Amino acid sequence: MSSLMFSLRCPDLCSHWRSRRFYAESVRTPEAFPASPADNYHKFKNNANPEQGIVYMGADCDTSAQGSYFLITNSQSPFGRGMDGIYAKDKHRTKMLNDKN
Repeated sequence: MSSLMFSLRCPDLCSHWRSRRFYAESVRTPEAFPASPADNYHKFKNNANPEQGIVYMGADCDTSAQGSYFLITNSQSPFGRGMDGIYAKDKHRTKMLNDKN
């Protein structure tokens, strides 16, 4: 019983439970959680072209996708950030501004 109690106090427990909320949101908004392929988080953050090879996380996930995928979510609902979620902080905004010039 003590091991069960210990695991229920795990600091990550809330984030594990949040996965159900992510999934439910993906049913309502299928394009809320695009994920970009990368070998690790550092490469994800520095990817110059994160839109290449994206896979949507959730109910409509491509089951043939392989490898590691990364995305950034909001800390509160709505959790999905759409395409902004595959860019490091403010990179998407900067890219959009540069594309206009």
